[in-house]
Amino acid sequence: MKEIPFSRDSKKTLKLFRKINKFKDLSDKELVNFVKYGKLCEYNPDELIIKEGDYDCWVHFLINGSLNVLKGDHKVSSLCRCGDVFGEMGVIDGSQRSASIVANSKVWLLSFDASVIEDKLKSGHTNFCYIIYRIFAEVLAVRLRHTTEENIKLRNEPERLQNELKILKSSISKKKPARNYSHSIDIKDEKILIVDSVESTRKIIRSILKDLGFKAIYEAYDGFHALNILEDDNIDLIISEWDLAKLSGLDLLKKVRSNPLKKETAFLMMLHESDKKLIDLAVNAKVSQCIMKPYSGNTVLEKIEAVLG
Repeated sequence: MKEIPFSRDSKKTLKLFRKINKFKDLSDKELVNFVKYGKLCEYNPDELIIKEGDYDCWVHFLINGSLNVLKGDHKVSSLCRCGDVFGEMGVIDGSQRSASIVANSKVWLLSFDASVIEDKLKSGHTNFCYIIYRIFAEVLAVRLRHTTEENIKLRNEPERLQNELKILKSSISKKKPARNYSHSIDIKDEKILIVDSVESTRKIIRSILKDLGFKAIYEAYDGFHALNILEDDNIDLIISEWDLAKLSGLDLLKKVRSNPLKKETAFLMMLHESDKKLIDLAVNAKVSQCIMKPYSGNTVLEKIEAVLG
C-alpha cells in the first residue's frame, strides 16, 4: 500500500471524488472539508487490505479497481462499484473483521480512521459526522432492503426454502466467527485497565478481552484518568495506547514504574511496527510487552500470557 498525496481543493481532486455517488449532493466546500480528514491509498493486485479476525478502526470507500471478499480461502463476493463502502461495522460496534478484503486489481481507496470521526464529533464538527453516519445509514439500509427481498423470494419459492435457510443461517453465524482462544492462565480474577483516548479503540480491546474471558475490565480516557483508577483499584494489567490526551502512554508508564506500590504492574503498550524509536523508549522505561498494530485476539492473548502467565 502507498499513500497518494493530493490537493484537497483542486478541481482534479473534486472531480475524482465526485465519482463516488454518495458525495454527489455535497457542495464543493462540504466535499473539501470531508475528504481532508481521509487519505487516498493505492493497493496492488493480491495486496491484503483487511484481514479476517483482526481489529481495526478504518472505513474505506472504493474509488476504482475491484476487490475480493474472502472467508478463509473462499471468495464469497466482490466489490467493483465506485463508492462501495466496507469496514463500517468494525467502526460501529468494535467487532472483529468477519472477512478478508484483497485487491483483485490495482485499487484506489479513500480511507478514514474512526478516531478522526470520533475526534470531529467531540470537537463539534457535526457536518463531517453527519455525512459519514448518513453514509453508514444508507449502506445498512441497502443491506436491509436486500435481506428483505431475499426473504420474500424464500416465501415464493418453497422448494428452495431449506437451502436458502441454510445459507442465511450460515451467513449470520459467520458474521462474528467463534473465537478459538486457548487459555493457559487463570484469568477469572485478573483486573485489566484499558487506556485510550479513542472510545472506538477501547471498545475493540474490551471486546477482545471479553471474548478471552476477562470479567474485571476498566477503561480510562486519558493518562490522568488512568492514574486515578490505579489509586482506587488494584489493577493487574494495563493496556495503553502511546498517544494519549493530557499524559502520553510513555509518561504514564514512567509514573507507574516510579510508584513503589504499582511498579510491578504488568504494562502492555500498543504501537505500530514502524515506531522503532518509540519501541526503544518504551523498553527503556521497562514496558512489559508491546502489542503491534494491527493485532488479532490471539496476539493479545499471547502478550497477556507472557506477562501474567
